[in-house]
Amino acid sequence: MAAAVIYWSGTGNTEAMAKAVAQGAGVEAVSVTDFGGNIADFDALALGSPAMGDEVLEESEFEPFFAGIEDKIGGKKVDLKNVTMPVLCACAERDHLVPLSASKPLMDVIGSEDKQFVSFATGHIGMYVSSKSQKMIVPQIVEWIKARS
Repeated sequence: MAAAVIYWSGTGNTEAMAKAVAQGAGVEAVSVTDFGGNIADFDALALGSPAMGDEVLEESEFEPFFAGIEDKIGGKKVDLKNVTMPVLCACAERDHLVPLSASKPLMDVIGSEDKQFVSFATGHIGMYVSSKSQKMIVPQIVEWIKARS
């Protein structure tokens, strides 16, 4: 199965996460500006971009890239029972955009036997940009991925 991890990062946080995901998938993470492949050639795709302002995609590089591939990836049905790879659902306990009540049910429909739900005492933005995140949250997620690589 061919996989791609494509990201845009302004501060390096999304790049670090993309590289950890890519390592777990056994591929190289590629910056959206350096990606020269054809999305149709990939069976699995992970995209990473920090939310900007009003929770929108970064507008100069990532949003145009996403708009250019949306017709190739949109409309495809994903049956979560068919997901058999390891799944980590990492959530913020004080997330007002994606509350735990919206995230936790994912664990009931994912088909994987190796799945884990973890929550952290932070908010939506704090999951990745706080100093606590860099010291505690990101290392835990990276270790989870490495343990399965």
